[in-house]
Amino acid sequence: MRWPQVEPTRLDSPYRVTPWSIHDLAFQWGPGLVAGIGNGLILGYLMYRSALVPPRMALLGLIGGTLLIVNFVLILCNVYDNGDPPSGLLTLPEAAWELALGVYCAWKGFRPESPIARDSARVRNAAEPAIA
Repeated sequence: MRWPQVEPTRLDSPYRVTPWSIHDLAFQWGPGLVAGIGNGLILGYLMYRSALVPPRMALLGLIGGTLLIVNFVLILCNVYDNGDPPSGLLTLPEAAWELALGVYCAWKGFRPESPIARDSARVRNAAEPAIA
């Protein structure tokens, strides 16, 4: 039995690697997965635990990151394409989290009643020399 000969450089091969396919792959992995894990889950968890921002706002980051990862998995499984309406709906909480965090920190700064802010103020006051 002879196996059919296949040219490895055929352009209609599903395994071809082109700059466009690398761009598509990077575009799916970058904003879809990395932003969901980094900006949503990790930053949301750190802000929730440190209480530097209100807890409800930090929960928006945790929920938004989770939905963005679910959106990424659904796009990779070809349930729908990137840019379709379900993709936009699942991306909105992450966008709201990033916008809210930036506006809140620029407008009000971190919460002074946070345990981290109280500890750093206590250390700063203890390090100052006493005026005699």
